[in-house]
Amino acid sequence: MNSLSQCMIVKNEEENIRQALSWGRDIMMEQIVVDTGSTDKTVEIAESMGAKVYHFPWKDDFSAAKNFAISKASGDWIAFLDADEYIESEGVLKLKKLIETWSPNQYDACVFSMLQLNHDGKAFAAGSQMRVFANRPDIGYHNRIHEQLGRTDKKALVVIDATEMINIIHTGYGVVGEARERKLERNRTMILKELEEKPDDVEMLGYLGDTYYMGGKNKEAEEAYRKSIKGISRDIPEHDQRSSMTFLNLMHILYERKCTEEEILEVYKEATARTSLAKDADFDLEMAVWYLNQSRHEEGLAYLQGSLNKLQQYGNLCRALYAGSRIQGIYEQIANCYLQMGRLQEAVRESTALLKEEPKSIAAILVLLESFRKGGVTPEQAFGFLGKLYDLGDMQARIFLMCNVRKLRWKELEELFYDLLSPEEVAAFEETAKTDASEQTGSGL
Repeated sequence: MNSLSQCMIVKNEEENIRQALSWGRDIMMEQIVVDTGSTDKTVEIAESMGAKVYHFPWKDDFSAAKNFAISKASGDWIAFLDADEYIESEGVLKLKKLIETWSPNQYDACVFSMLQLNHDGKAFAAGSQMRVFANRPDIGYHNRIHEQLGRTDKKALVVIDATEMINIIHTGYGVVGEARERKLERNRTMILKELEEKPDDVEMLGYLGDTYYMGGKNKEAEEAYRKSIKGISRDIPEHDQRSSMTFLNLMHILYERKCTEEEILEVYKEATARTSLAKDADFDLEMAVWYLNQSRHEEGLAYLQGSLNKLQQYGNLCRALYAGSRIQGIYEQIANCYLQMGRLQEAVRESTALLKEEPKSIAAILVLLESFRKGGVTPEQAFGFLGKLYDLGDMQARIFLMCNVRKLRWKELEELFYDLLSPEEVAAFEETAKTDASEQTGSGL
C-alpha cells in the first residue's frame, strides 16, 4: 500500500502551523517541517504535534529548502502544501483512497483545484496547483523563488487531474501592511538575483512585474510585463498560468490608467494569439469588464458569453483563475446586459434560471423585478410569478423578496408582501432592510 509524507518549509508560522499539521495528519505516515529561521513558537508547536522538525539556514532559495525537505521524506508520495494552505476534510478522505491506487512509478504528480481567499476570508479567485507528487530522485523543485516542480531529465511531468475531486484552500492573501511590504521586497530581491543570471527569463520578468503591481508601482510593473511579453513564445505550453497572469495584470494596469479601447484590445489580441491562452476564459472576462465599465452592454455581453463558452469548452484546469470563481457573477451580468439593452424577455429568462440555482442572488432578483416593471407586468402578476419561484410560506424568502422590492421602490408590490407578514415579521423585515440598505447589488466581477 502506498504511503504519504507531508512536507513543508516554514518561518514564523505560529498562527498557521496547527492547521497546517492537522488537516491531513490521520493519513500521513510522517510530517516533516523544515524551519528556515523562526523566532516565534512555530518550532515548539510543530514538535508538540509530533512533526519531525529540521533546521535549514535560509539562503534566499525556496527550491533549496524544499528539496532539503523532500530528502527527509520516506513515503511513496509527498504532499507539499504551504503553511497557509489546507485540503478540505472531504478531499482528505478522497486523497487517502487515491494515494492507494496511484503508482509513483507511473505518475509524477497530481493537480488539485485551489480556492484563493482574501483578508476577509472570501474567495476571490480559483485555479489549480500541483501539491502532491511522487517521491522519486528525478523529481524536485527549481528556481530560487516561484519555484517549479519538474523532472531532472526535463521531460514533461505525467500529471493526474484531480481538480474535480480535491480542493485546496489558500489563505495567504490575508498578509497586509508592513508584513506584506516586507514579503514583496524579499521576493523582488530574489527575483532580481534570478534575472542577473537570466536577464531575459520571461517567467521571472512576469513575477517581477507582480511585485511592483502588488506594491502599487504600476509604471515599473507595466515595464516588466511588456518586456516579458516580448519574449513569450507564440507556441507556449498548454496551461501556462504565468504567461496568462502577465497579460491579465497588464490589462488591469491599463484599466487603472483609463486606457483607450485600442490599447486594451491590443493586449487582448496579443494574448489570445497564443493558442493556449486563446482557450483561457479570463481574457474574455477582462474585456467584458472593460466594456461594462464604459456602459457598453452589447460588447460586454458578447465577451461574457465568450468567457462562458471557453469555460464550458476548455475548463479551468490551470487556467481561468478569475472566471472559474465568478460564474454566478457572469450570469448576473449577462441578465443585467439584457435588461440594459431593453431585451426584457431574455433578461427574465436569464435571471429566472439563475434564481432557480442561486435563489439569494440580489443582482438576479433586481434584474427580474426591474424587467417586470419595465415590461408592464402588474404587481399582482409579479407577485404570482414570485410565488411560483419561491416558497412564500418561508419567512426568510418573503423578507428577501420584500427587501429587494423596496430597493426598487415598487410600493404596490411591497404592499402585497406586507399583507403576508405578522407584526413580528414586519419588525424583522424593517431591521433587515436597514442592514441591507448599504449593501452593493453588483455582481462583483
